[in-house]
Amino acid sequence: MSERENGKMGKAAKWVKDNGLALAREMVGRHDDDMSNEGASRQFRRDMERATAAFAELGADKQQMHELLRKWFGVDSMEEADSYIKEGAQFEYPMTLLEEYLKREGCETMDIIRFKKDHNVVEKLRRDPSLSNLTAEQLKQRMEQNE
Repeated sequence: MSERENGKMGKAAKWVKDNGLALAREMVGRHDDDMSNEGASRQFRRDMERATAAFAELGADKQQMHELLRKWFGVDSMEEADSYIKEGAQFEYPMTLLEEYLKREGCETMDIIRFKKDHNVVEKLRRDPSLSNLTAEQLKQRMEQNE
């Protein structure tokens, strides 16, 4: 190696030695920040889905839900709001109603899990948004009919 290359290599090695630990700490910090932001984003999404489920329970229609999401939560994107509404109002809300109904009817937790699995409740709710308009009793009957 020439003296010039050795000098460059020596400087690079010295820089890595002097700054490597700080660089590694910064990279770990950035990774932790990314993970925190991702977790916060997931939590926000979950909160919006639950909010739309609550709006549905109060009788809000889709347009009212859009307005509430925009006004109170700063959700300006119609596509984003539709995503929350689909998951919350068209899936989570009827699922919760059905679970509560089955509990009132005397079902234990394992019975409810088995009912949802045996009747493909999750798949059916995701596939057919009209099911979210049914009462819990009607939803149970529909699930039992569509075997």
